[in-house]
Amino acid sequence: MIILLYGPNTYARDEKARELIESARIKYPTASYEVISGDEDGVYQVHSFLSETGLFAGGKKILHIRRASLFSDLELWMKDREKATRDDVLCIISEDWHKRECSEKELELFTGVDYKMQFFAPYNSLEASRLLAVAAHTQGSTLESSAAALIYAYAHMDMGGALQEIARLSLLTQSITAAVVRTLPEYAESVALFDFARAITSSATRARRLMLWEYMKFQHVDMYMIFGYLAKMAKKEGLIHALAQADILVKSGRLEIDHALEQIVIA
Repeated sequence: MIILLYGPNTYARDEKARELIESARIKYPTASYEVISGDEDGVYQVHSFLSETGLFAGGKKILHIRRASLFSDLELWMKDREKATRDDVLCIISEDWHKRECSEKELELFTGVDYKMQFFAPYNSLEASRLLAVAAHTQGSTLESSAAALIYAYAHMDMGGALQEIARLSLLTQSITAAVVRTLPEYAESVALFDFARAITSSATRARRLMLWEYMKFQHVDMYMIFGYLAKMAKKEGLIHALAQADILVKSGRLEIDHALEQIVIA
């Protein structure tokens, strides 16, 4: 059986993989278990692991392929798909593919084999705040929702990194507030990003949006990070549509990312 876990939310994907592996190892305690990186060398390691036979390699096999790139390297992976779907194999693949829908060509890898797949969308701000608040509580601290947004931005919207920050900040204070976070010099960029995104996604004046935009450029904040954060915070249909159109133009090479963002700021 192949189980494909894919999407931009690497933290949720890893958590799901961990649950599946723990369950399988309890059910099959003598199974051979291997974690393999999904790079080119990993392709050959997968082939070797699935091809092992003999006294010490018999029975069930549990394989976890992390950070794979299956849809980019279909030909490399096709040769082992039959082995990966044998009854004695559980193959969990964590794929960095960000599109929710897969084309027929991309699904060729699974033609004629037994598989399941699950997409992991990025956490929205409310989901991220809830998870971080729970983490803070387990560390003996309370977390203000606006502080959670700043921490999530600081971690570049990576939940694993944000959780590490919660553990660190909980050592400094039992009440993690936005006021406390804003006093920390390492948070200057995330504070700017949060304020900018909030201005764009709310009813801030054009003058306010332009002022924050100029500050973002002055601080050399990564433009793609800004775009990604806006996409996660956007709720209004007009902004979502504008971001989607800008994404198409940028990826097609017809518009530079900074110009695309500037048009959104002005509009």
